[in-house]
Amino acid sequence: MRAGFLTLALSEAGALAALTGLLLLGHAAGSWSLADIARAAAHMPPAVAWAGFLLTFFGFGVKTGILPVNIWMGDGYIAAPRGVLPIFSGATLNLGVFTLWVIDGPIAMHQPTIALVMLVTGALTAILGIIYALASHSLIRLLTQSSIENLGIIVAASGAGFAFCALGHPVLGSLSLVAGLYHMLNHSACKTLLFLGAAAIGEAANTDDLDRLGGLMRRVPLFGTLFLFGAFAIAALPPFNSFVSEWLILQSLLRVVELSPVPVRIVFALSGALLALTAGLAVTCFVMLSASALLGLPRSNVAAHVRRMPGSATFPMGVLLAICLALGVLATGVIPLLGRLTGFLTGTDPTASLVPAFLGQVQGLGAGLVDDLAAIGARLGRGLVPLRGLVILHSGGAATPVIYAMSTAFIFVVLALLLFLTWLLARKLRDHHRITRRTVWDAGLVRLQPEMTYTATAFAAPVRVIFDKILRPVVAEHVERQGAFITARHREDDLVHIVDRLTLRPLTRAGTWVATQLARMHHGPVTLYAGYILVVLTAVLLAAAASLD
Repeated sequence: MRAGFLTLALSEAGALAALTGLLLLGHAAGSWSLADIARAAAHMPPAVAWAGFLLTFFGFGVKTGILPVNIWMGDGYIAAPRGVLPIFSGATLNLGVFTLWVIDGPIAMHQPTIALVMLVTGALTAILGIIYALASHSLIRLLTQSSIENLGIIVAASGAGFAFCALGHPVLGSLSLVAGLYHMLNHSACKTLLFLGAAAIGEAANTDDLDRLGGLMRRVPLFGTLFLFGAFAIAALPPFNSFVSEWLILQSLLRVVELSPVPVRIVFALSGALLALTAGLAVTCFVMLSASALLGLPRSNVAAHVRRMPGSATFPMGVLLAICLALGVLATGVIPLLGRLTGFLTGTDPTASLVPAFLGQVQGLGAGLVDDLAAIGARLGRGLVPLRGLVILHSGGAATPVIYAMSTAFIFVVLALLLFLTWLLARKLRDHHRITRRTVWDAGLVRLQPEMTYTATAFAAPVRVIFDKILRPVVAEHVERQGAFITARHREDDLVHIVDRLTLRPLTRAGTWVATQLARMHHGPVTLYAGYILVVLTAVLLAAAASLD
């Protein structure tokens, strides 16, 4: 109920703030049409533009999951039925991004400071999201915080794109916006897969506590493999889809060297560093998730008795994994589609600047460079592959012909060949060398106990120590006794979100104190109430007399 009321309160507050912002913008534009508001954004007074931006950005930001209005998501997702979580994370959060583009984008494209606010807000949202994900041992809460992290990355990429456009670099702005839109698409596919898997685990094992799971890969290998590859995809490992979009976002942030204002460069550099740290922590987070849930020994009886997963989860997970792989390997086919969408906003389609037509007529690159790249495989698949090319490449002109280049299709082929050669080598060694199994000396240990294995809490302990000043967990200790002896000691950490800790809880305490003081006025003899009436009446008469004078 607390989660429901908190979600309702923030949703209503966000809706009222967003409506107020839209009314301000509509009044300034002289029209209630969003298209007219976008066209009038360049001529709005700065005060109106800032007020409309802040109200709509943070009002609709309740749905997007940005700081500081995302504190409802942790408890809200935990309390929601597991079956609707894939819809929440895979679709509903994207509606907030849609409002960001349609309403705030045209304003930010003419106000670089507003765009930088978006960039910084996104970077802070991303880093805090992944920190809280690492500190969670609940599978649902971890995936929820990961959604916050990824939405932060999308907002940061959008802010960077709008900043480039506002400072006179529409091509670079379009590249950043394509990367952000691409990451939104990728996150929807990956997180829907993982939430389906989490719902299946919760149904089969009756728990989503990573400290109580383990060993699922051995018991349900198909499900475990799909879930593992889904974790690879959301962790941005090649050749999966999130690798392409996160790589493009980081590369686009590095193009800040094209901008001259030093404060803008500093903001881009700090935000890029936060996003790079976020990407590294995300890999750590999903290694922890995979190892805790799928590998090792089961750490509870319910996990040990899992023998099958519902087909209603496994089949859709397989389809979604195929989509994740296709979005990664066929990136040069996805980018032109997204480029057309960003072209409506910025007036520039970045496809030619990001996906040269190596399999057709190449424009914008020197003939010598095209020949050199063709010699190392840039034109592989010509006449067979219905795409512009298989290489993502951004050129800086004659001075810097190649700024960055990458091909997930080639990465996929190389990884597949390496895995195949490894399998052949292992099989050859097994066939030509007789393997004898012996009992390993175990220092008297009969077998490894589940209690001796790493848990998610233990794996994330270094991160908890490093970010302790942010997390500041409240430790509750429970002691079990038998007579005069302590038989067990349990410690539980209660993580209170930093925004909740700094704003919501102090406001709640202040409201409770005021309510307590007012409640005292409702208890007492009748003469006390008569005294209240006399004091109020005297104050009203004095005020009336002062106004007559």
